[in-house]
Amino acid sequence: MVFPSPATARSRAIRSRAPAMLAKMAATLDALSGRRLILFYDCGWGESEVRAYGLEWPPELDRIERMEEGIELIRAFWAARTPLDFRGRFFETNGALCLPAPLQAPRPPIWLGEARHDR
Repeated sequence: MVFPSPATARSRAIRSRAPAMLAKMAATLDALSGRRLILFYDCGWGESEVRAYGLEWPPELDRIERMEEGIELIRAFWAARTPLDFRGRFFETNGALCLPAPLQAPRPPIWLGEARHDR
């Protein structure tokens, strides 16, 4: 996610792994940025960095499926006008509601990214 700041012309990336919380933060940033948010979402950054923090590095297919489910949850969360119960393989919500809802119609764009490190 890129964080817009009215006090600066620069943006910075914010890493997050909980799609529902990411969707909520993104919706708030969409409002603060005047409908200019573009959400960048990917299936993980460098394996060596992930392992350096003691985190699991799942197989590529699992990371891709996790990314797809995360996007499904984000879109459902942004579209829901009542509390959302979402049950997936990787993520779930229990009566979660995204307020404020994103201002962009039908929703902020989601750009997909991929980084490959074959070292």
